[in-house]
Amino acid sequence: FKKNPLLAFLPVVITTIVLLVLFQMTGILRAKLKEDAKRTGRPGRRAIMVHEIISEAENDILALAISFNLIQVARFAIEGQLPNIEGLQEPAIPVALNRVFLMFGCSLAFVGLSIGMAGVRS
Repeated sequence: FKKNPLLAFLPVVITTIVLLVLFQMTGILRAKLKEDAKRTGRPGRRAIMVHEIISEAENDILALAISFNLIQVARFAIEGQLPNIEGLQEPAIPVALNRVFLMFGCSLAFVGLSIGMAGVRS
């Protein structure tokens, strides 16, 4: 993964797939709880509330995981060096102005992508 930014992007895809599969499995369990509530004559209000809250939490988890990994890949593509676990460049390399503008451009692209996806989702 340290040789190529495209290979460094692979963990982003793998993490997304693993989380989506895990979230599908928990969705199946939540649906089963809702069916059990209906079968016993309860309206299933708690199951609906749990589903809504957990769905929001899953969306937040997925967004945080993807954004963190994407930022690490973008930094690697621009700097040519993967940050350590604390997000620091070791050994420290001098920051050139063009790299600062590239990172700023990436941040604007990510903001635009977020706004675009929020518009599509609504």
